[in-house]
Amino acid sequence: MGRSVPAGNGGLGDILGSLLGGAAAGNGASGGSVPTRSPQPQAQMPQKAGTNDLARYGGMAVIGVLAYQVFKRYQQAGQSGAKSPGIDTAAVVPPADNGFHPAQAPGGADALSGVFVKAMVAATQADGVIDEDEQRKLAGRLDQLGISSADRGGLAEQLTTPVDLREILNAATSPEVALQIYMASVMAIAVDTPAEKNYLDGLARALKIDPGLKAQVEQTLGRG
Repeated sequence: MGRSVPAGNGGLGDILGSLLGGAAAGNGASGGSVPTRSPQPQAQMPQKAGTNDLARYGGMAVIGVLAYQVFKRYQQAGQSGAKSPGIDTAAVVPPADNGFHPAQAPGGADALSGVFVKAMVAATQADGVIDEDEQRKLAGRLDQLGISSADRGGLAEQLTTPVDLREILNAATSPEVALQIYMASVMAIAVDTPAEKNYLDGLARALKIDPGLKAQVEQTLGRG
C-alpha cells in the first residue's frame, strides 16, 4: 500500500490536498459520494527536510502526516482552551523518530500498511452494503491515497470477507498507531448512515481515542 507515489510536482502534497479538498467538496473525481461539509483549508506538503524521506512511503505517509497534524492541533487546542483550527498550509511533517513516521511502524511499514487497508475495508463493511458502488467508493479513496492497482489486488474479495476486528485492534500497539488506524477508517467511508457512525464510535472507544481527538479527526476529514 505505502510505496506507490503519484506523478506530479506536488507529490504527497497533491495527495494531501486531494483528500482534504475532497472532504470539503463532497465529491472527488474518483472517491464516490461524500457528504458536503463546511470547507476545510487545503494543506500542501512542505518542501523541506523530511518530505523526500516520507515520499517513498506514499499513501501510508499521508495517513501518518494527517494523524500527526491532527494530534498536534488537538494538543494546542487543549493548552489554549480554544477550538482547534483545521489543517493549515504550514503542514508539519513528523520527525523520523516520531511514532507517526512510517519508519517507526511496528513490524515495518508494509505490515502497518496492510492493517490500514483492513481497517478501511472493515469500515466499508459496517453498514452491511457491499455492492459495486461501495467497491468503487473504496477504490476511489485508495486512488486518492496513491495506492497502486497491484497493491489493491483482491479488493472485491476482501470486501466480501468479514474482517476480524481483533486483528485491527491488536495492531494498535501505540497511541500513534491507534490514531492512524482510526483516521484510515474515517477516510474510507462517508459516515452517512447510523451503522457507519456507530461503527466509528465503537472503534474509537476500543482504540481508546479521546472524544475530543476523535472529533478533531472527523472535523479535519470533513466528516464531523
